[in-house]
Amino acid sequence: MKRKNNNIKRVIIVLPFFSLGGAETQALRVAELFKETGNEVIMLAFENKSGLLKKRLKELNIQFGLLPFDIHSIHRSGFEKLSGLFKLILFFRKLKPDYIFPFTYYPNIICSAIWRFTQAKRCFWNQRGLEHNSFNFIEKIAKLMKPTYLSNSIAGAKYIISRHNLGNKVKVIKNGVEVAMPKQSAEDWKQKLLVQSELIYTMVANFYPEKNHKYLIDGWILFNEKFPTISKKLVLVGYATHEKFIWQIKANVFDRGLENIIFLESSDDISGLLSVTNVGILTSEREGCPNSVLEMMKLKVPVIVSRIPATEEIFEASYPLFCELEDPNSLLLALEKTLSNHLISDVVNKNFENVNSNYNFTELKRNYLNLVG
Repeated sequence: MKRKNNNIKRVIIVLPFFSLGGAETQALRVAELFKETGNEVIMLAFENKSGLLKKRLKELNIQFGLLPFDIHSIHRSGFEKLSGLFKLILFFRKLKPDYIFPFTYYPNIICSAIWRFTQAKRCFWNQRGLEHNSFNFIEKIAKLMKPTYLSNSIAGAKYIISRHNLGNKVKVIKNGVEVAMPKQSAEDWKQKLLVQSELIYTMVANFYPEKNHKYLIDGWILFNEKFPTISKKLVLVGYATHEKFIWQIKANVFDRGLENIIFLESSDDISGLLSVTNVGILTSEREGCPNSVLEMMKLKVPVIVSRIPATEEIFEASYPLFCELEDPNSLLLALEKTLSNHLISDVVNKNFENVNSNYNFTELKRNYLNLVG
């Protein structure tokens, strides 16, 4: 792939899917800032999935494409895996990258395993979560290739230092939050959700086991039982890489006769949805830095969060809307606290100050630009 200008750096950003989750949203912001500063940016993914991210890339005039590698072959026979990696090396060499920025586990291990054969100057392993994947052959190669490690949280940094036995420190670059303008009006969203005066509780999280939707539903049932006269709805928005994950949750909701839970597919208008949300929720068992929580804080939506290392980095120990994952009654208590206008007003103001001070886009921009000199 011929360069338009040899003085311009070519940055390749690699994602698992062209969907819009937290990691994809942050990757998009990184792509924007590299493009705005005169670099050539190409966004690549292994699969389409929802494809919502491609729409945003077209709007921003950022190049994108699919990679010629079956991500599922990571867990198959050695020959199929190695031949696929060889094809991927040739693909990257044609692109002539200066810097490669993979985001999330599979892009991290695949790109880090091959980057030294692509003629790239550096490959940056972006640690976004706390994966529970086995240490496979490709990851062993990736570790040997010594990529530059980044993380968006201290928890993520500690995890990858321990997993890869890193003697050196991992650079932590906190997520930077810039919320997009709503694409649909509040009235449009209310019509879509079929709500009028109900309290809206929203969890923005893809349907993975670690997001812990079952715990959320257990707590929601207790909330319904204790406050049966309060009109309320729970909105669950996200996509599932494996349909069985979302169908398990839907079956649980159906079997327990819950009629005030709404399932939505991934949306490119989360800010619009949050404009009609009274309370946000995230009940994950493990996270890196939860982008959806930061967006809620920025939009002055109070948010209930599970007490895990990632959220303990964001909020002070006395944060009133923590819930303990081993106890659904703890979630009930947090949900009950959201009915207190005085407490919620205080939470919203403190969260807004927190996210503006500690998770600003200007700092993220400075840190990423420094990486490419």
